[in-house]
Amino acid sequence: MPGRRHTQRAKKGERRAQLLEHARQLIATKGYGAVAPQQITEAAGTTPAVFARNFADMPDVAAGIVAEMHKRLIANASDREGPSESLHDLNALVERFQAEMKLPASPVHVVHLLLAEPAPDLRADLQTAFEPIAAGLAEQIRAGQQEGVFRRTLDPQHAAWELLRALFGQALFRDIEPAADRDNPQLTLDCLLHGLLKTDV
Repeated sequence: MPGRRHTQRAKKGERRAQLLEHARQLIATKGYGAVAPQQITEAAGTTPAVFARNFADMPDVAAGIVAEMHKRLIANASDREGPSESLHDLNALVERFQAEMKLPASPVHVVHLLLAEPAPDLRADLQTAFEPIAAGLAEQIRAGQQEGVFRRTLDPQHAAWELLRALFGQALFRDIEPAADRDNPQLTLDCLLHGLLKTDV
């Protein structure tokens, strides 16, 4: 019995991944506003019931794509080396981000499209979906502060949102970042990758 439940969970995970992959392809070519659950199920060769078991609605699909991006950029990034591990991690993250942006249906590129498209129903969902990414970045910054690589005067959480803003473009990211982190020019300058550094490393 436990083996059967494990298989069912694996199949559900595969179906969800399959639906997200087709959603990314469709959003990349048509735009978020032009994609409906029915198109995703047809492209995936499945049924509306399968979609409904995996996603509540299209904003939930968008949040799933952000979670994919988190997995690709931060959650699975454990290739640390050398004495300045946090600096290495942050540089590696920027490189992965830039590489993914070149792939039209990658999670990073599709999230960039989601941010660029005026879809008010998405804003709250995207902010919530970005919170684990900001938390992961904040952890990297905290670790860098402990290593003496990043400046201790920076608030890691604010710095994390500023780095995301720098990566995605200030105008695009502005609508979903927490209000408390906005409109601080000094923080913006401090949190660009070089501005984080305590010394030239």
